[in-house]
Amino acid sequence: MEMETRLDADDFLLLKKNLKPVLYEPQVSAATYAFAAVWDRVRFGTISNRLAALKYLCKHGLAIDQAAQSGDVEKTRYETSMLVGRDTTVMDGAACRRAAMESLSESTVDGFVSPIFWYAVLGLPGIVLFKVISTMDSMVGFKTPRYFYFGWCGARLDDVFEDFREKAFGVPTLGVVSFLPHLNIADEDAVVLDQVDRVGRAQIDIVVIHLPGTKATMSDFAWLQKQGLDRAILAARKAGSQVVGICGGYQILGRRLVDALGVEGASSTVMDGLDLLSVETHFAPEKQTHQVCLERTNGTVLKGYEIHVGDTKLDEGIEPFGVITKRSGQSVQILDGAVSGDKKVWGTYVHGLFENDDFRQQWLMQLGWCHSGSVDNRLPDYDRLADAVEAAIDGDLLAQILNLDTV
Repeated sequence: MEMETRLDADDFLLLKKNLKPVLYEPQVSAATYAFAAVWDRVRFGTISNRLAALKYLCKHGLAIDQAAQSGDVEKTRYETSMLVGRDTTVMDGAACRRAAMESLSESTVDGFVSPIFWYAVLGLPGIVLFKVISTMDSMVGFKTPRYFYFGWCGARLDDVFEDFREKAFGVPTLGVVSFLPHLNIADEDAVVLDQVDRVGRAQIDIVVIHLPGTKATMSDFAWLQKQGLDRAILAARKAGSQVVGICGGYQILGRRLVDALGVEGASSTVMDGLDLLSVETHFAPEKQTHQVCLERTNGTVLKGYEIHVGDTKLDEGIEPFGVITKRSGQSVQILDGAVSGDKKVWGTYVHGLFENDDFRQQWLMQLGWCHSGSVDNRLPDYDRLADAVEAAIDGDLLAQILNLDTV
């Protein structure tokens, strides 16, 4: 007697964990490949299967939410990686939740709501037409030499369908920004020197440890401890190395981290920091996001930005890194950061410090850097990005949504 094998959602998840996808160049024509893929999706895309898939997505999304609420960032990242294709290793609990919601929303609309809508409008031909166009755009709509015109056709037809949906539901698309190759812009505090001659080892005799920003300070610091990197940092500091912390890195340099409200995970969590700076950080729900100007004690004014949660208090007598004099265009006087007594350990909440040429070069020279040159000016690339966004986005509609007179 012949038995029929069926896979449920748990079996599918097990396969997804253990099988790696293989990309290959099909040896058939683009039209045949697309028709076969569409027919397969239509043939098996019954309402019951769609409901089962939707149930699986919701179940997995709930697992991500529960992991985030428990404060287990590593588990949250793992669960999220099973649902989305992006790099989850740099995402905090909130980012994982947003990614899950985005994936659930997109899958619900494309796999369930849209087919029902087109069936209501055009009947069965509507579902087939929608599947043909969506498959052309998503599966073979990429721009390769072989499928360039086929991909262009799928993308343009999808635009036509999108325009129809906009008018039917009254929810417009603001625009889509195309991928910009060779865009040389910085990743937060990373000092990108790829296009500058490397400095020889003999020219620098001081080691600097740079702790960059993080979206999950306490869990990432726990990871550092698990790897033994906290002991390595303390040993390097004892040997005379400089240690610099930006944002989350600054918080880690302090004496203690306190999360009484559960902003980063479970409530009432307290962690000891590296205790290289006499400061203590208390996390708060409100995220500070500002363009700022910071004035050093020597009168130097630096430009950068803040993006952090929490407030860090300095012990009495501790020297601040500087004073924020302008925040989101408003004049203020806010102490920022801290500096150790021997000046070899310092931290600040201000990102983008190393984009200030004079500060960066003076700091490197103080470390023993004697090489001439400068990091490339990235302003033309930022202008290029701004121009692309402006050309792709409906600026008037965006201003209307944001209640702005101009953009």
